Amino acid sequence: MDPIGVVVRAPSINYFIFRTFMRIEAEQGELVLADSDEPLLAKVVAVRRKNAVLDPRLIAQLDGPDSVKYIKETLNIDTVLYYTEARAVVLGVARGERLAHPLRPPRPLDYVYKAPEDVVGKFLAPRGEGVRRRAGEGLGLRYAGLRGRR
Repeated sequence: MDPIGVVVRAPSINYFIFRTFMRIEAEQGELVLADSDEPLLAKVVAVRRKNAVLDPRLIAQLDGPDSVKYIKETLNIDTVLYYTEARAVVLGVARGERLAHPLRPPRPLDYVYKAPEDVVGKFLAPRGEGVRRRAGEGLGLRYAGLRGRR
């Protein structure tokens, strides 16, 4: 399993921000694993592309297609200058056969991987035959209806 990026910030145990490696993209809704003290399963909820060299003063000069073309040609901006940053919400930490609440956030520079299907199935698939619900039933109570109420 090859890493797709590294953790760059982890402000809390609830989410972390990671940066993908060159030419690797993260997609919103994708499940990832952060290889920390304990493997963290997380869901990507936001993806941003950034440019490492664009300065706000330079952006202020972009007043039309000609100026953008001039800056691209002059600075020779290539895909090397772009990077992708993603925010992932922690679903849980793998402890045995279940997901548990993490005790600490991942460390910066911990590797991030796409979550393998077997790991996703192990923790997110229903156990046994799964959960079955009928319309009108909830928490074991039958729906009585609204007849006779005024």
